[in-house]
Amino acid sequence: MDALLENPKNWVALGFVLFVVLFIKKILPMVVKALDARRARIEEQLAQAQRLREEAEALLVHYQQKQKEMLAEAEQMLADTKADISRMRQRAEEELRASITRRSAQAEERIARIEKEAADAVRTHLVDVAVKATELLVSEKLGSQASDPTISRTLAEVKKLH
Repeated sequence: MDALLENPKNWVALGFVLFVVLFIKKILPMVVKALDARRARIEEQLAQAQRLREEAEALLVHYQQKQKEMLAEAEQMLADTKADISRMRQRAEEELRASITRRSAQAEERIARIEKEAADAVRTHLVDVAVKATELLVSEKLGSQASDPTISRTLAEVKKLH
């Protein structure tokens, strides 16, 4: 047995076996544990990444749906506004027509009133002229008889008639 202990190859072999045993007993479990922890951490990160991706996809779908709703709402608002503008335009046109009709009627009434006033003024002037002409004719033709009270009364009554 002494020969076994004195041979350096045996000590190297024994050291190697001890190293392998020690490695398998102590170091290998630590390496496996570290690898398992890293695998678990990576799996957790992958799971978290998957959850984040699913949340992002859900948000994307939600915002796309919201965008479609807002677009539809904007189109509806645009259609409503166009309809309101059309109604306002029609109402303004009707009010304008009514205003023009009203102003035309007022202008026609004014014109008729002015024509009547002018006709009355002309009539009054013609009557005054006719009465003065009659007075002149009567005074020329009758001469001294023109101062007769009957003629004066008759001329006064003619003036009153107008």
